[in-house]
Order: sequence, then structure tokens, then C-alpha cells
Amino acid sequence: MKFYAIKSPSVQKIVTSWLECEKLTHGVKGCLFKSFATREDAESWLSGVSETHGEGLRIYVDGSFTPDFDRAGWAFIAVENDKQIGAENGVTDLPAESRNIDGELTA
Repeated sequence: MKFYAIKSPSVQKIVTSWLECEKLTHGVKGCLFKSFATREDAESWLSGVSETHGEGLRIYVDGSFTPDFDRAGWAFIAVENDKQIGAENGVTDLPAESRNIDGELTA
């Protein structure tokens, strides 16, 4: 069973069917909704509690590109046990052949 958490200007609700979720969200401006495996996770999302990723090392990378500049921008952040342990950003040394992907690979 899935749990659908719904946030809108007028509703904060958890439902257990996609049909009910769709009925409450379709066409509603400013409405957010998300499915969860447990009611507890849905309730946490509604109350604004973010997920934690637990222990271990995670590295996030991103690249950007604009046609006005032939190089790609890049950045990374390294997180271990939910603490930042490193971060850096810059511009590729060579012209970007694959647009933002060059930046992501450099990161």
C-alpha cells in the first residue's frame, strides 16, 4: 500500500489511493504531493521533516553551461555521516564539447 501526502493552500492530507490523490490535486494551483511507503514518512514530509541519508560518504556533482561562454561550470560537495567534508567549484580547462556534462564529469 502507498500513502500519498498532499500539501496545498487549503489541504494537508494523507490518502491511500492514487484516484483520491488525483481528485484532490488535479488542477489545484500551488499543490504538492508525493507517495511514500509508510504513513510515518508521509507524516514527516507533511510536517516538514526532511529525510536523512544515514551514515556513509555521498558526493553530489553538478555542471552548468551557457552558449555565451565556451567552458562549463562545475561544483561538487562531499558529505560523510551528514557532515560536509569538502566542496569545490570552478570552470573546465578546455572548451565544453558536451555542454553541462563536461562540468559534471570534471566535478
